[in-house]
Amino acid sequence: MRILILAKERTAQRLTSTLAGREFEVIAFTDPERAARLLQKRILDLFIIDSAAAGTDWVCQHKPVIGNVPIIFLVKDNEADWARLECSNTCGFLPERANQDELLARVGDGWRSGIRD
Repeated sequence: MRILILAKERTAQRLTSTLAGREFEVIAFTDPERAARLLQKRILDLFIIDSAAAGTDWVCQHKPVIGNVPIIFLVKDNEADWARLECSNTCGFLPERANQDELLARVGDGWRSGIRD
């Protein structure tokens, strides 16, 4: 499974180290525009976005490039604009400080939500 992470540096490092070596190909960026360029070139299975790195407005602006890639939003302390998250077609959210088990469970759920017949 190919996962793109767009997050602040420390968060991106933590997520990458947790997911690496578990049959995931993980690509992490801290720059939203670099992530957008990659989205245009690669087929991805899941997109994890830290709401502090790129918010729902960015997702809505780049929806044509993101396409049907399932999105999981990282939110700080469960703070989020839930209406905007729903509008941006996310498949879920993840607290920024989620533990390893919760992260792996949400990644699996996000991937399954993107499986197409």
